Amino acid sequence: MASLESLWKSGREGTLSPLEQLRAWALFTVQKEDGGEEAVNYAAIAARVTKVGGGEPTREAIRQHIERVEKDPDWYPGKNYRKRSGPQAVLHGKKRKQVAKSAMDLKKEGAEPTYPAIAARCPAAVANPATKKPVDKKQVYSVLKTACYDRSPEEPWVCEPVYTRRFLPDDLLDLRLRWAQRLLDAGYTAGWFYRHVVWVDLCHTIIPGDEKKALAQTYARKAKNRWHSQDAKEYNRNLSAPKHALSQCSFKDEKVWWGFAMFRGKTHVEVFGDDFPGENPEGAALFGEKLPGIIAMRAPRSSKQKPRVLFSDRGKGFYAPNGYITHKWSAALTEGPH
Repeated sequence: MASLESLWKSGREGTLSPLEQLRAWALFTVQKEDGGEEAVNYAAIAARVTKVGGGEPTREAIRQHIERVEKDPDWYPGKNYRKRSGPQAVLHGKKRKQVAKSAMDLKKEGAEPTYPAIAARCPAAVANPATKKPVDKKQVYSVLKTACYDRSPEEPWVCEPVYTRRFLPDDLLDLRLRWAQRLLDAGYTAGWFYRHVVWVDLCHTIIPGDEKKALAQTYARKAKNRWHSQDAKEYNRNLSAPKHALSQCSFKDEKVWWGFAMFRGKTHVEVFGDDFPGENPEGAALFGEKLPGIIAMRAPRSSKQKPRVLFSDRGKGFYAPNGYITHKWSAALTEGPH
């Protein structure tokens, strides 16, 4: 439950919090008792109170507020006079509490509170009584933003980038900047790269062999954005997950190698068999042998000139540690139209 301080001082941005509403009514009462109705100065009252988010209300807003309070014998600070439009939200009351509890329980157990995970944990709570189907994920995420927290209800979850333990050294930043500047100075344009360059790389995917590994991969993929409270960013479970779960193969896991080629707005993925040698010159050579067919298949038939420039990183299959292209990768490309 929200703290007493939060209930008194919070509210919709641009309005008066319950505490400021009470302050305005108290100032009005003092002015009225000291000098009667003629002594009431709504502008002076407005200058003594502050809206949620900052700023002073207008004189007319204070007058309407006082008039409403004077006419309502059941008034209390924070009473909502706004008329609700549209149907009542499905996730309210017990349903809302159950969704919030399920999401926080998932996180405490080490799982990521995603929409599918929450729906599986509490299917009855997320079901729309009218359609018997789960509500839209936006409604679930709205509960996460307002009712879920790590330490304090006053710090509800946000979904934003989490802290990482990695950085790029300044010398590498400088090298990348100079390299990019050389390309620009040489006159290479975006159109030239689009017409002439094929971007290639060798990759692999680890298919998890058990639930523990699948969970570790989920955390690794969610390293950029994760549900957490602002005051709990340093919590271990809120930090960036290690990437090795996506690259290292355990006993029960299966590693699948694949290569991709991107050019002229298209992406081709070539999946290799179990006998693929991996990220080495032999594997790169096998990939290179397939590239002419890939380019011929994906390039528009109307193209008079196919792209002939390959761009890769300095992976072990493409380049040796000394920076020179590997012989097998070079030989495979020499036989093609590159």
